[in-house]
Amino acid sequence: MAIVVQYSKTSTRNGHDTLIPHVLDAFYQDIIKTVTFVTHPFAEQISQILYPDCNDITVLWHNQLFVKNDRPFVTEDISSILQCTSLEAMQVQLGIRDYHQLSICV
Repeated sequence: MAIVVQYSKTSTRNGHDTLIPHVLDAFYQDIIKTVTFVTHPFAEQISQILYPDCNDITVLWHNQLFVKNDRPFVTEDISSILQCTSLEAMQVQLGIRDYHQLSICV
C-alpha cells in the first residue's frame, strides 16, 4: 500500500505536477485500512442517523480520508495542533511550514 503525494515545485519547469509514491509500513497500512474499511462506513451510518437532513456530511465521510466532525481535516488543523504541542514541549510554536523547514535543515 502506498500514499501518492503531489509535488508542485517543479510544475512550471515540467509543465505538470510530479506524483511521488510513499510506501507505507505494515503498522500504517493497518491504520489506513481500519480507518477506510471500518471507521468510515460506521461514521457514514452514524451521520445519517444524527444528521438525517444533511446529506453533505455523509458524502464528506464517504469521500474524505480525514474528517473533523462536519468538515474536512485540513492543514491548518494539523498546524494548530503542532503549534500547541511544540509550544508545550519546546516553548516554541512550530507550524507545518516551520517544521518542514527545520526538518530539511537537520
